[in-house]
Amino acid sequence: MKNEIPNSGSLKHYNIHQILAYLNKLQKTGILTIEDKKIKKTIYIENGFVIFASSNQVEDRLGMQLIRAGKITPEQRDKSLNLSKESNKRHGITLVELGYLTPKDLFNELRQQIKMIILNLFFIDDGMFHFKEKHVFSEVVKIKINIDHIIREGLMKKEMKRRSQ
Repeated sequence: MKNEIPNSGSLKHYNIHQILAYLNKLQKTGILTIEDKKIKKTIYIENGFVIFASSNQVEDRLGMQLIRAGKITPEQRDKSLNLSKESNKRHGITLVELGYLTPKDLFNELRQQIKMIILNLFFIDDGMFHFKEKHVFSEVVKIKINIDHIIREGLMKKEMKRRSQ
């Protein structure tokens, strides 16, 4: 890993695990955005830990993840999404209020969603990254995830994919 990674750059020069390791080592707080063609993913980092992630990809949305996992039906997703929009509440809160998930299930699913958003970045070799330092995250649900664990899992998945080709 190079000693210093700039706040903006190309994934051709710095891969995602280098960037995450660097932010972790320096215990940075801010927002890391990765963009490649139509993909835009955002990772929220606080004191070197991932606390949240978001994506513009439909397959990364909580409702889609819950359907894939067999936790809710497409009809339940549609109903809960409509109610969330009407009540201006987060989708996860509405899922719990409707009894589709327990609070513990929601926490575990959000944690899994964050991990999957980040792990999929390990397969992007092109695109751009930008890190903006920020110190207050009042608008996100904070789920603290160790960056080292994500890096290890991402590198293992990338190696497994490479070997299977």
